[in-house]
Amino acid sequence: MFRIDDPAAAQCAKSRRDAGFTLVEVLVAFLIVAATAQLALMIFAGQSRHVSTSDQILRALQVSESALAELEHAAPVDQEAPRREMNGLWWQAAISKESNAAVGNQDRGLFSITVSVFASPSTERDDAPIVELTTKRILTGQSEQGL
Repeated sequence: MFRIDDPAAAQCAKSRRDAGFTLVEVLVAFLIVAATAQLALMIFAGQSRHVSTSDQILRALQVSESALAELEHAAPVDQEAPRREMNGLWWQAAISKESNAAVGNQDRGLFSITVSVFASPSTERDDAPIVELTTKRILTGQSEQGL
C-alpha cells in the first residue's frame, strides 16, 4: 500500500491526473472548433453567392453586347419586339426615334437603341433587367423603313 507522503505514490497519482483531458475540456474544444467551422462556412457561402451574381452579370453583358452587334447589321426591330433567348438569358430590344435631321438630300434619323437582358422569358412588370445597354444610331431613310 502506498502512503500519501510517499514521493513515488504522489508522482504516480499526479501522472494519472495529467494523462488525459476531462470531459469538460473536450466539450469546450469541440464548441470552439464547431463555431470556427460555422464562421468559415458562412464566409464561403457568401463569397460563392457573390461569384454567382458576378458571373450572371458578366454573361448578361456579353449577351447585350452581342445583341447590339446583331442589331447594328440588321434592319431595326419593332418597338414591341419579343424577348429572344441567347446563352440561357433573354434579351429584348427597344428602339425609339430621338430626332430627325436633314443632311444634304438624305433624311437621317437619330435612334436610341436599348437592349435589356433578363433572367427569364417572363414579361411581367416586376421583372427587372439584369443589364440594360443603350446606344445611339443614325439611320438613313432606307434603313428606317423597317420601323
